[in-house]
Amino acid sequence: MKKRRSRPILKRILLILVIALSAALQYGIAFRINAAGPLPNLLLVTAVTAGYALGSEAGGFSGLCLGLYQDAQSGKILGLYALLLLYAGVAAGQFPKKANLGDLPAVLITVYAITVIYEGALYLFGYALPVVQAGLRPGMDLLRAAGFVIIPVAFMNSLCSVPFYFILRTENAEQ
Repeated sequence: MKKRRSRPILKRILLILVIALSAALQYGIAFRINAAGPLPNLLLVTAVTAGYALGSEAGGFSGLCLGLYQDAQSGKILGLYALLLLYAGVAAGQFPKKANLGDLPAVLITVYAITVIYEGALYLFGYALPVVQAGLRPGMDLLRAAGFVIIPVAFMNSLCSVPFYFILRTENAEQ
């Protein structure tokens, strides 16, 4: 069998295109849809799936880029989302992986768990820092937020991670 060469330039271009696509979908289309309930966080999904499929370095890079973009869009504390998404992408890269496509349930569980931690951290920061409270729902304590926001967002993020994972995994599987 012929051994395929690694194509790091194509991987980087694909990662940058996926980052741009998720940012465009999150802030271009997702906020325009008036759906009942919370929307999925496609920026977090991209950072976690990039970390899981391509490794900690790619997950951290995508998390940092998308977090800075989210910081710029939200107008809150510069760097809060960047650090949270950076850590989410790096943490996803640390999970053990299988070599076949049967690891899709592991991806879904990873995205779900990291989303719960991420959203919980945002609510905890919201109670500690008054600047961050602007994005939280008024009168929502952490327990009610877990039932009405954190768990539904984690479920939607898990479902949204499937296409991102297959896009990123196909380039990584060619090695």
